Amino acid sequence: MFFCDFINFFIMVFGYWAFGTGGSEDGVASYFQKNEVPVPFLIMLLAQFALIVIDRALYLRKYILGKLIFQVFIVFVIHIWMFFVLPGISQRSFVEEKNLPPKLWYFIKCIYLILSAYQIRSGYPTRILGNFFCKKYNYINYFLFKGYMLIPFLYELRSLMDWIWTDTSMNLTNWLKMEDIFANVFQLKCQRRAEEEYPTPRGSRRSSLTKYGLGGVMLFAIILVIWFPLLLFSLGNTVGQTLLPHDCTVELSLGGYEPIFKISAQQGNLRQLPYDSWVRLQAEYKSSAAAQAFLANYDAADVAVVTLNGNSTAIWTVSPPSQEALIAELNRSAVPLRLSWAFSRSVDNTNAEKVVGNERTVQISDKAVRKSLAEMLHGTPNNVTVPPILPRFLLVPRKGKSDVIRALDTPGMEPYRNLTLRLRTGAFNNLSARSEWWEVQEHCTDSYPYPFLRDDQGSCTDLSLVVFNDKVFPQALSQLTGYGIAGLYTTFVLVVSRLIRGFMAGSSFTIMFDDMPNVDRVLQLCLDIYLVRESRELSLEEDLFAKLIFLYRSPETLIKWTRAADQPPLA
Repeated sequence: MFFCDFINFFIMVFGYWAFGTGGSEDGVASYFQKNEVPVPFLIMLLAQFALIVIDRALYLRKYILGKLIFQVFIVFVIHIWMFFVLPGISQRSFVEEKNLPPKLWYFIKCIYLILSAYQIRSGYPTRILGNFFCKKYNYINYFLFKGYMLIPFLYELRSLMDWIWTDTSMNLTNWLKMEDIFANVFQLKCQRRAEEEYPTPRGSRRSSLTKYGLGGVMLFAIILVIWFPLLLFSLGNTVGQTLLPHDCTVELSLGGYEPIFKISAQQGNLRQLPYDSWVRLQAEYKSSAAAQAFLANYDAADVAVVTLNGNSTAIWTVSPPSQEALIAELNRSAVPLRLSWAFSRSVDNTNAEKVVGNERTVQISDKAVRKSLAEMLHGTPNNVTVPPILPRFLLVPRKGKSDVIRALDTPGMEPYRNLTLRLRTGAFNNLSARSEWWEVQEHCTDSYPYPFLRDDQGSCTDLSLVVFNDKVFPQALSQLTGYGIAGLYTTFVLVVSRLIRGFMAGSSFTIMFDDMPNVDRVLQLCLDIYLVRESRELSLEEDLFAKLIFLYRSPETLIKWTRAADQPPLA
């Protein structure tokens, strides 16, 4: 019956969309992703959990009348909820074809009710001795008990409920000691039974199959844990998914004033690098070991060519006083010129940032350049070439700043390019008001700045950028990769190492209790304690438990009690 309730618990968790209001078929996972827990969902889980606890309490108290009342109550509540309340809440009929979770939940609950009715008819057992898995001492029971002990909080919940609803003379501390001793002795009994059925000849060496089968697997697992973070991130550009930006925004500003140039590239102006251009790019850098090592992490699908219109999309709306202040600053001292760029991407996990960008600042210290800029602001129509500021190759990482790729630097070709600025003035649709905007150009030919693009390269009225984009990990791996390499080593690797250390070390302190050659007498003493407790001989329970504690406190007596069967203990 417990397993029926246990199964129904998970049916509610994974099929909540059929029990709630307006839920999608994504189930409760969509709520967990948003770190939200619906109140109806919580109430249903708490009610299901409460039914399990109440059923266990009635079983331990052997209260058959209470069980009958509980059974009738459950029958009425379930049928009213399933056939009247739930259809009104979820707007789905119970017999609807796609409404599978409630049907499955009801079917499992009917099995529970049948078993519960049979239990009421037969009555509760007069004696409840130990765990259900501890009736036999074979490998099946051993591994089932191990699995039961591994389920978080199940052992603790059962021990506490048993102590609360069982008549005993023990306090909680002694009860937990008793449960721990019995669990250890039961596992030892299973191991001794296996050693009797599958004996190993004395003095024989361990077979290679055992060494490589057990030791080899453990060795491989430990090595994998040690190198797992580095292996995971080294395969990032292999198992990752290509993520090209959908928007690129570039701004150019002079000093601390209003940006003089702003342009965005979207859709057709952001395109994937053609494969033949990718081949020419690799051939161009075949003599550079650093460039080849960098390019090995990418393919053509990871590279984007950004084409930016040379005319700013924003009108330069600086006020006349600010313009005069800028002219005065240009005539007086060096002025900083700042170029910023930002790439926007569509991401649905924490492994990558939605917007990645950076900026570069150069000082215009050349007096002739500053004078030409000041004259342009006064209305003189001329072009001004500023120091190298526009990058040739940019890297768009998963997280962090978008930097210039130094691995693709070539002799005689700077990583940054000069820009030519021109202030334009004009009117829109013959309006009397005149507007100012900036035009930005770069020097470009078939061999500069991207010889591998050739005919695909835009005219000199456009600005071009070649962008390398890091792959992002799939959603399944994003939870792990979100911690980073250092985070994985300080959490996952260290935690696993502690678990393995606890398994492989520290056994010297428990040799006296883990290597008993014969546990039959100790096991029988534990069963006797359970028996007298069920018989309500609480004074005798105290005496037998004191005897058990004395055994574990006296190594010499414990050795006598756990000798082999052909060597009975001394009186």
